[in-house]
Order: sequence, then C-alpha cells, then structure tokens
Amino acid sequence: MKDSKRNQLIQLLAKHEEDYISGQTLSDKLGISRTAVWKHINELKKDGYQFESAPPEKVIS
Repeated sequence: MKDSKRNQLIQLLAKHEEDYISGQTLSDKLGISRTAVWKHINELKKDGYQFESAPPEKVIS
C-alpha cells in the first residue's frame, strides 16, 4: 500500500507541477496524515526527486 500512496503522490504532484500544494491538501486527497505525506516526500528526495516549498500565500489549499 505504501508504494500505491507514493505513486498517487507522484501523480498528484506531476499533475500540479506548476503549483504549490499544501501538505494538508495532499493529505486530504490521498487519505493519509500530513506526517505520512512528508515521510513519502523525504523518501522521494532520497530517490532524487526535487521539491520546492513556498510561503502559505502561494500555496493551493
């Protein structure tokens, strides 16, 4: 199931690659906790994926 959620996260981020998406929005869309989202993000970083962060006013909620 972990890989499934990770793949869903990758697809969601790829779909919105020009936007900033909040951790809460990702959490809601994937049905997992924000902590789980950030754990997946950290694992993806280890795999070579790159992410940008933004101040709250630029984030899609």
